[in-house]
Amino acid sequence: MIRDLNQNLKIVRWDESNQNTEALKGQWAQYSDGKGIFSIIKNVLFITLLPNTEYKDLGLPQCHDGFLICSDGSIIQIKDSKLTCSLDNTMTAQGQLILKKWN
Repeated sequence: MIRDLNQNLKIVRWDESNQNTEALKGQWAQYSDGKGIFSIIKNVLFITLLPNTEYKDLGLPQCHDGFLICSDGSIIQIKDSKLTCSLDNTMTAQGQLILKKWN
């Protein structure tokens, strides 16, 4: 199980010295482990969690506290850039968090 997403979420920057044609102007990143999809566009972290997902203190990039909304109407709180959740086989969750600093 992944303990810290920062090791897997690779940031790509587009600027005059690195003209990566696949990158958006600014920065972006994407990672999926089959249970969750994590994307960064500029300074926003987008999270989508699939059914049967369980994370315990998954380290996220440094972001402000927030929450994910579950398909049943409940919420998952994100505090101190850590994600802890346990979704059953009928639930999904999604949300957006603002990064504390641009990478």
